[in-house]
Amino acid sequence: MLERITPQNHHAATGYAHAVKAGNLLFISGQTGRNVDRSLVAPGDIAAQTRRALENIATVLEAGGGTWADVAKLTIYLTDMRFLPRVREVRAAFFAEQGVEPPAITSVGVTGLATDDTLVEIEAIAVLQ
Repeated sequence: MLERITPQNHHAATGYAHAVKAGNLLFISGQTGRNVDRSLVAPGDIAAQTRRALENIATVLEAGGGTWADVAKLTIYLTDMRFLPRVREVRAAFFAEQGVEPPAITSVGVTGLATDDTLVEIEAIAVLQ
């Protein structure tokens, strides 16, 4: 049985679930640098958008009963691969703050995301304990 996860303290999902729990697996939809009101943080700032996307994943993780220690895989979509070094810095600092080692990670360059001003989108897979 699948359980759809919709955190109360997150922006509304339009036509999708923020996450789906299947047994002990939690599949988290791509998260971007959007606030609860759907406004984009710091247009043009890859570091701020990356940080917010990771914070949004944390919100969905918690709602699904998980923590960063449960995350097995991240996929990071970037509109410009030149952003990758900065994304790596933000990601490393974020995981250090969480006190966990980073999971498996794939970074992919894309020609565009949901909106023209979105620079990064991150999806996650967690194995809940």
